[in-house]
Amino acid sequence: MNKTNICISEKDVIQGYQNITPVQITNLINGSIDEIIFKGLDFIQYEQRNQIVADILSKIKSGGQAIFEFLDIIAMAKEIYLGSMTPKAISGLIDGKRSLGYENDLLELIANFPQFQIKNRHNNGASIVVTINKEIKNEQ
Repeated sequence: MNKTNICISEKDVIQGYQNITPVQITNLINGSIDEIIFKGLDFIQYEQRNQIVADILSKIKSGGQAIFEFLDIIAMAKEIYLGSMTPKAISGLIDGKRSLGYENDLLELIANFPQFQIKNRHNNGASIVVTINKEIKNEQ
């Protein structure tokens, strides 16, 4: 199984995965990867996020999946409103991040790729984890 993890820093490395940086995404062969994990979408400039996601999706093979985890501004606001986040926690979450988005940004982009479907999504505190599957093509 060909699995790739996109790392922002050394702490993002996952054993058993090909660990690359965001600038190395374009070096991957289109349609060749079974699974790509990217937990650093927040560290990409907002204007570049859609292109990075599109590039990642282009690398997924039929039947493969992409997993994105990112700080969701709406989920964070809810946590603040409920009082479950302290100013220190908020500061720690946004430290070094270059963009804050919300889940609908990603969902709207995925709608432009009809061969992909949302397999799973769940809240992880103020973050959202979205797993996207590429449909399996019927080989004839």
